[in-house]
Amino acid sequence: MEAAEHGTAKLRCEVEGEGQPIMRWMRNGQEVVPDGLRVFMDRDGIVLTIADVSVDDEGNYVCEAQSSSGYSQPISRTITLNILGKCQPTSRTITLNLLGKCQPTSRILFLKNLQKMLPSKFS
Repeated sequence: MEAAEHGTAKLRCEVEGEGQPIMRWMRNGQEVVPDGLRVFMDRDGIVLTIADVSVDDEGNYVCEAQSSSGYSQPISRTITLNILGKCQPTSRTITLNLLGKCQPTSRILFLKNLQKMLPSKFS
């Protein structure tokens, strides 16, 4: 399932059986608990709604349906949520204008990942 970043994702768990199942949603082994602000579950627990989704919400969601009688094994379904429109910068340009006089003359050194950066041929 795909959802746009900052959009709303509605994950629907389709199960069949006798009577009303008891539903539970999990993500990364942790139960998803509706908070009433961003994460909601319909009354039956069949639809999990996540508002204002972000890359942090991506992943595999497991819905588990248990017979209300409790006599059968739970049925589970996995729904993968992918977030569209996520961007990660691959490069960044920063321009610094340094003004001032120092005595003795100062040296400015730029580090990236604790490694000395060499002057760019484009500067």
